Amino acid sequence: MYPAFIFLSPPLFTSYRLAPSTTSDPSSTPPTHTFTLPLAPLLSTLQILSTTTAPQDAPRSITGPYSSDAYSTSFAAHRLTRHSVFSPSLLGTSGQVRIIYRTPGSPLELSVPETSGVRTSSSLATYVNDHDADLGPDNGDGSGGGVGEGEGQGGQDIPFDRTDLRIKAILPSSVLGDAVQEIATLGPPDVFVIEGDRTAPYLVLRGEGGSGGECRVEFGHEGSGAAPGIGGSSFGASGGGERSKLLETFQCGGRVRGRYGFGTVRKMMVAMRAGTKVSLRIDGQGVLSLQFLIEIGEGEGREEVAFVDFRVVPLFEMEGEGEEGSSGSE
Repeated sequence: MYPAFIFLSPPLFTSYRLAPSTTSDPSSTPPTHTFTLPLAPLLSTLQILSTTTAPQDAPRSITGPYSSDAYSTSFAAHRLTRHSVFSPSLLGTSGQVRIIYRTPGSPLELSVPETSGVRTSSSLATYVNDHDADLGPDNGDGSGGGVGEGEGQGGQDIPFDRTDLRIKAILPSSVLGDAVQEIATLGPPDVFVIEGDRTAPYLVLRGEGGSGGECRVEFGHEGSGAAPGIGGSSFGASGGGERSKLLETFQCGGRVRGRYGFGTVRKMMVAMRAGTKVSLRIDGQGVLSLQFLIEIGEGEGREEVAFVDFRVVPLFEMEGEGEEGSSGSE
């Protein structure tokens, strides 16, 4: 069980207009329109619309000692273009998508322009119920310039307490993706384990179960100095030693251990490869939050970012191997 939230900031849009809701309180927060639609038809529609025009740019060629390895080639190609994940050459279309939601309960209209003035359009049925109408506004606008700022609010969200964090670490999302891939090389495990402590190794990722051996990825300290004492209220602090430079930010008040379905975590590989940074957090109930910062386009504008947030419920120690959606904490 893992919901995902995507926050799109205003600079991503060429034009954006939100009409006030007729039921909104003028003195309340900015108006919102909430509706529900099936995910599978939406993904299929976006895939169809993205192939209405051919890519304009030829794919980059990969050279090097590992160019003959299919996996290394595809991964290297991704590393070259991951900061332009939404560029036309990767999406397969040179146009822009227009999204219109006219009135509550009306279809969601999507259209893309083609050559010679032709426009391809699609409409998806939407659903509005009393529960959706009562949902509060989303406060996750992606502002603040850092990972971990945006949070989604909704009646069906997995509860996550930002005021009661057991561990918080910010690191390159590609590093997290490499770690998950390495853990899966010996045979995909059943359980993904995250361990944290105030002393080295500060952050450990490993797998449990499965048919292969065990792979551990440790983010310890670098250098010969004493291990840093990282307190629960000090973000990015370091003492006499120097922890791994891959951990841009680290907070841990004591020993922490969380267990999650490996299959669930592995489904986030696309976000791990597309993102620039990831904020890994575990709250007091053991809920895992992985929030990815994704840079949009090839420019250097700091505001052109989107956030993708996953939340995963932990596993009980006594639960069977391979279960992914049970509640509990360590």
